Amino acid sequence: MHTAARSDRDYPHDNTRGGRIQARWDGPVRLHIDRGDGRMTKGFARLKAVFKRVLAESLYLEITGMPVRPAELEDLRACLSLDHSYVTERVWQMDLSEENGGLVVGFHDTRLPRPVKVKYPRDQKALLDSWHHRDCFLVATPDVRSPTPSSQIIGYLNMDAFDWHGIGWVADLVIAPAYRRQGVARQLLQAGIDWALDAGLGRLIVETQTRNHPAIRFLEKNGFIFCGYNDRFYANQEIALFFSLDLS
Repeated sequence: MHTAARSDRDYPHDNTRGGRIQARWDGPVRLHIDRGDGRMTKGFARLKAVFKRVLAESLYLEITGMPVRPAELEDLRACLSLDHSYVTERVWQMDLSEENGGLVVGFHDTRLPRPVKVKYPRDQKALLDSWHHRDCFLVATPDVRSPTPSSQIIGYLNMDAFDWHGIGWVADLVIAPAYRRQGVARQLLQAGIDWALDAGLGRLIVETQTRNHPAIRFLEKNGFIFCGYNDRFYANQEIALFFSLDLS
């Protein structure tokens, strides 16, 4: 059950007739936009256009009403405190075989005997060391009225930009367990896509573990396709899978 959140704020109107646009949230799934001329526009298609300038000002608002914004230094401790583990029932099992004088690598989606809780492949030190070098670091908070560094952090995404390849590399996409399967990951991903497009990148690559079946399903559901792997990629010697999304 969602608790209705309400927020009134004026944003500049780009129309040559002048005036201002006022947006009001009535709960997490309804948005009303007053264009200042007595008419009311409803719907989320208009939301993206209205807040294009707001996005540039580092405030990201998506359809769930949960704000996504660039991380501040004060947010790192809260990000570290999130439970990064996950429960999985399936694994992508890698098979190696020789065929016609060559080596064939294949992956099979295999059900595990029972659900397994899996640790995140990076420990806190590795996460902190890598975070200071990321080009994009976004966090999600649950309260649309308080998108500040002091707000509770319920998820985060970080990315490296490889300009010479036109690729945005998403290393971490983590959601607090209590907020999983509620659209927060999709919200962070979309904000990351918007950032990548603004940076002139043409493709996203997301890395994940072979056992992270929830992440694999999420990526496939959102248009990503499997594009490669790296054996012993993580410090714990686990295989990393790579999924790609074309942004062009």
